[in-house]
Amino acid sequence: MWFNNLFIFAFTRPFTWTQEQLEKHLAECLFTPCGSTEVSHFGWINALGKHGSSSVHQGNANLLICARKEEKILPAPVIKDMVEEKVNLLELEQGRSATKKEREQFKEDIIFELLPRAFSRVTDTHAYICPENNIIVVNSSSRGKAEDLLALLRKALGTLPVTSFDPDVTVDETMTDWLTNGSIGNKFNLGMEAEFHALGDDGAIARVKNQDLTSEEVKAHLDADKYVVKVALEWDESLSFVLCDDLSIKRLKFFDVIHEQNDDIDSDDVLAKLDADFVLMAGELNRFITDLLGEFSLKNTDYLDGSKEEIVTKPIIESEKVVNKTITNSEEVDFLYDQAKEFVIETRRVSVSSIQRKFRIGYNRAARLVEQLENNDVVSEPGSNGSREVLQAA
Repeated sequence: MWFNNLFIFAFTRPFTWTQEQLEKHLAECLFTPCGSTEVSHFGWINALGKHGSSSVHQGNANLLICARKEEKILPAPVIKDMVEEKVNLLELEQGRSATKKEREQFKEDIIFELLPRAFSRVTDTHAYICPENNIIVVNSSSRGKAEDLLALLRKALGTLPVTSFDPDVTVDETMTDWLTNGSIGNKFNLGMEAEFHALGDDGAIARVKNQDLTSEEVKAHLDADKYVVKVALEWDESLSFVLCDDLSIKRLKFFDVIHEQNDDIDSDDVLAKLDADFVLMAGELNRFITDLLGEFSLKNTDYLDGSKEEIVTKPIIESEKVVNKTITNSEEVDFLYDQAKEFVIETRRVSVSSIQRKFRIGYNRAARLVEQLENNDVVSEPGSNGSREVLQAA
């Protein structure tokens, strides 16, 4: 029940579904096991697992949900070898090379043949919605899995207007300032672990563990113009965690002082214990998230429609992929556009991360700049491997 990794998203419109309404919508996408010839299935299960009876569990206005994914495991080397056997047999019998279409057909036939004998891998992903705080929190170490859950929720509800938090000052810049100037809030304490990156896609990487983050050794990394991309922290004598530069939380651990608050509940009453643990955990996380966002001058209501006056573009997850939606007028060109254009033409390299690091801006803004460069034929669309080419000559 206790979450250990977090991805936090904000609603851009208030979440108004009740527990009963949400449960009714989730019933349209309940999980069913894979059939013998099916590769994967993804759907909702009881929020409290085998101990529960509902796909939505409510505790103090927080709504707990859980998505289950079953995937058939087919070893790629086995499939490749079997395809080659069929190709070799065809070449031997017909004296010609197999076409690309024939190879693809061989592969499809082999997968269909192997699926009934394949092992299954089942993973559950929990999340909770706090309408009062305008957030949805996903217990996952992978952004892809977190967004898969959001996509499934959007499929069930028909719409899910959410966005990632994106502070005006980049997360890595703020984290670096914490270590340089000790400017972190009084509810937070530095831990004993951090990761540093030098500027540039090929820049040096340094990791320290069991190390005083105010020590001279750490200061040397900062003096060498490295910036912090991960840092271990403690909050309010209640929990410890590692904060990443995308505002995700890794290795979240609640201290014993929190767990002990429910020790008086009869361990034989599993449902009561699960409910109490969820209420306690969600309450602590809601306070923690509010304090953490405050360190970046953010509030959980910042992304509600009309709450921001400046021109910003946030990625809104409205379907099975992230698409851009403008809060106000997104057609205006970023004032960094000309500098970004000059940078990619001069270096002959373009990526969201390189622009993000060069200009010390957030991911979403860097992605928007790359999109503007693509629209103006400065850079190409991403290729099959995700890389782009610079089209304009120096």
